[in-house]
Amino acid sequence: MKSSIRPVPLLLFLSVVFLIASYRVYDYAGPLLFLASGMVFACGTGWIVGRNWLLYPWQIGVITAIPSILFVLWRFYTGTTPEEVNQNISTFIFHPLTVLIGAHFGGLVGRWRALRRRAASTRTGPPAGS
Repeated sequence: MKSSIRPVPLLLFLSVVFLIASYRVYDYAGPLLFLASGMVFACGTGWIVGRNWLLYPWQIGVITAIPSILFVLWRFYTGTTPEEVNQNISTFIFHPLTVLIGAHFGGLVGRWRALRRRAASTRTGPPAGS
């Protein structure tokens, strides 16, 4: 399947969308689900990109973590109250790390599935038992 969509802009777009979704989860459910949802969204993103495009899993992880790193830097820059600084140190500093790990894992699984799919489509020869 040839696609005209480039993987890096797609990764950045999906990362921003899922960062916004994760932050909404933080507003409603708290910091633990914020980190968990970020990891789940990153795994899905890595799986989609790893399955369809030829990128190394570490590249998928690093590119997916860029918006999270920028978000954390923005939070540190704009944090003024001690409560915000405490949240930055205790919760938001771990979000880029969980996204990087999740996207890397998703990229590994996506590449593995792509290789299995390719191996199954290239098998030739007589049927078993003939």
